[in-house]
Parts: sequence; C-alpha cells; structure tokens
Amino acid sequence: MAGFAFRKNLHGTSEVPALLEFIGKNSIIFTVGDAVRMNTSGFLDLSEANEQVMGIVQTVVDTNGLPVTPDSGTTNTWTMASDNQTVALRKVQIVPAFGDYAFSTDSDTTITTADLGVYFNANATSDGVVTAGQSATIGTLMFQCIGLDPNGDADASMGLYRIVASQMAQVTIATVAA
Repeated sequence: MAGFAFRKNLHGTSEVPALLEFIGKNSIIFTVGDAVRMNTSGFLDLSEANEQVMGIVQTVVDTNGLPVTPDSGTTNTWTMASDNQTVALRKVQIVPAFGDYAFSTDSDTTITTADLGVYFNANATSDGVVTAGQSATIGTLMFQCIGLDPNGDADASMGLYRIVASQMAQVTIATVAA
C-alpha cells in the first residue's frame, strides 16, 4: 500500500482520530495517504520536502459532506477542478498531524534499527519517506521513525512514523505578571 496510514495513537487509548476537512487547492491531485499542508491562502496542498504537515488524506467530500466519486479508473484518487477554491468547493478530509499519532508508510530503501529516532523528509509524491538527507537532528525534516515493519511481514522498507513538522502543533502562550 502506498501512502501514510494511521496506525495508532501513542498515549495508550483506543481513540480513533476525528477527521478534519478543508477545501482543496485548485487542480491538485489528492490520493488517500498523501501528506498535505495548509497553504498561505488557506487551501490544502501536497506537502513537499521540508514543509509542515496538516494531516494525511482520507477522502474527498462535496459541499454537503457527501462522498465524491474518485477519478475514473481509481478507487482512492481525486483531482480538484481548476475552480475548486471558488466554485466546486470540494473538501479533503484528513487525519490531523498530531504528534501522538503514528502512521505507517514505505521508504525508498531498507530501514534498520539504526534509523529508529531518525528524522526523514517526504518523497516527491508526498506518500512516503526518503532516506536521502535523513538526520539524527530534526532541522526541517518532517517525520520521525519510531518503529520497523509495523505489519510484521518482513517488509524492510516499511516503518512507523510520527509527524514532527506539524501545522497542528500545540501552541503555548506564556503570560507575564504586571
């Protein structure tokens, strides 16, 4: 399976994530499992290397919240119209990128125990990670490897990741006594 898939939360409950929905950017192709970001205009777009992540695509709905039929010949891909932001207003439903959610995905090569705790970037199609440029320090990288072979099927390129470059990050506001 290509793409990121929600696997579990890391705080020990059986909580299932609530989906959030946002209008998709014009002419973008979204596929289940893509990492997406909110662009500066307020529309969802694909997350590229070194960009923050708002969430992981699950489906697309119309303005009434009803499921939109996937593109012809696919079961999990939707192309936004060139006027989606103003006319069609189709919304992409996502699992939010909270730091205590773990997602499984594929990497471009084998990962090993030496990669646990290491940070990775998204691949060119926003549906997995690349090992080139990985680092033991977070920098601008997007995903942290926290597990190997989450399916237990000896797939050495499959890992469990948490999103560390999140647009859903908790914000702390400090107050100063007068």
